[in-house]
Amino acid sequence: MNKLVFLLIFIFFLTGCMNNYGIDDLAMISGIGFDASKHEDKHLDITAMYQVPTEMDVFEYLHASSNSLENADIEMMSQTKRQVVNGQLRISLFGEELAKDGIFPIILSFLRDPSVGPLVSLAVAKGTAKEILITKLEKEPNTGSYIETMLERLDEEYVYPSVNILQFSRSYYDDGIDPILPMILTTKRNILLDGFALFKDDRMVASITNAKAIYLFLLSEDFKKGVIDLEIEIGGKKEDVHLSYVRTKHKIKVKKENNNFSVNFDIHITGNLEGYSGKQTLSKDTVQKEIESKINNVLNSEMKDMLAYLQKNNVDPVGVGEAVRNNLSYNEWKSINWEEVYPKINFTTEVNMKIRNMSKFH
Repeated sequence: MNKLVFLLIFIFFLTGCMNNYGIDDLAMISGIGFDASKHEDKHLDITAMYQVPTEMDVFEYLHASSNSLENADIEMMSQTKRQVVNGQLRISLFGEELAKDGIFPIILSFLRDPSVGPLVSLAVAKGTAKEILITKLEKEPNTGSYIETMLERLDEEYVYPSVNILQFSRSYYDDGIDPILPMILTTKRNILLDGFALFKDDRMVASITNAKAIYLFLLSEDFKKGVIDLEIEIGGKKEDVHLSYVRTKHKIKVKKENNNFSVNFDIHITGNLEGYSGKQTLSKDTVQKEIESKINNVLNSEMKDMLAYLQKNNVDPVGVGEAVRNNLSYNEWKSINWEEVYPKINFTTEVNMKIRNMSKFH
């Protein structure tokens, strides 16, 4: 009985110590952006947005310039009468200049903050993160929610992956793959996906366009749907092809001879030819085989170019290191200098694309 009384008294006093805020008293941050500071004595410029709880579709912004996130929090809290909380954070953006300096200290602060979920989406802003967050969209006042939804839709319907805190951290800590982040830009009236940033550790070292990113993702994993637009050459004429592929499978084979590695990508794609600008009669088997052969040639060439570009920048978002590591013992993997080995790997690709259906209208 004495223990029960003590427990009730403890709960009573504990409840009295807690801050009881109503929803109207909270500034629930939905999007936050980090930029390299314009102030010489500061490191970060931070922009945070939250919806005014008492008004529909009205958002306010908090700004801070600081050398630490802790001081930035204090500066932002001094700009509103409401309690600033991160529990509704949906998107975190990093300005391009800051991304080139390194972003993991910010990621680490998220990981340590129990109010920030691991599924918060991350992206690099072309230009500044502030420009993106303060963009006034015509039909969606919540920019943070809009960006999160846009990235998730592109992930579900196409091959462009959204990346969250958990996924970025996993790639950062893994010594066999490097992180990537989607890049977005604002046209003042709209916000668009504009390629992907390639990271070495936590520093952005290169980027690729949306069109080129497709070849990176075909090398990286299997997909069940997506589209590819290609230009092939038949009879000396350039023709456009729109391919909707419904299934891809890929295997990575690693060979080691002496201390040299060779890696082969075996990629199978089955898809629908939904657009074709040429004059060939698609119902003919010979025409279909010729188009498939031309598509295979273009895909092989583009993927080899992509691998060469990644080696040149010494970044491995494909996860070649994971494949090599899985073919070695732990001691063998630890004995090699992967940073020196990776740029010297001999890559080969074998693409086998089969057209399953062809559109009657082209």
